[in-house]
Amino acid sequence: MPSISEDDIHTLRHSLGIEWAHEKSCRNYFCDELPSPQMERLVRAGLMTQGRYVAGHEDHSMRYFHVTECGILLAHEDIPVKSMAKRRYERFLDISDVFPDLTFREFLTSPEFAETRKNA
Repeated sequence: MPSISEDDIHTLRHSLGIEWAHEKSCRNYFCDELPSPQMERLVRAGLMTQGRYVAGHEDHSMRYFHVTECGILLAHEDIPVKSMAKRRYERFLDISDVFPDLTFREFLTSPEFAETRKNA
């Protein structure tokens, strides 16, 4: 297998929509220009496959790439784990867009947000 860099691992994870261990994959695609040395390397390594051309690019300069099963396994290896505290704080930031006067302390102690804290 060709040498795989941290940047390649990042691209695999980005293609799957994951950055942290608790996240579920929300997609499986990456759109890139052809030719791309990184995409060609990942395809040769069997970690990605070439997909269809992007609509509206008649010159075929843009193409979708998809992560293979092997690439998915590699993307999930040694993935960082985000602490519960960090996940809760990020939930607070998301909710504070809707409740701009909400303090972090209120978020942590209010029964109204118990389920949200639990699911963080």
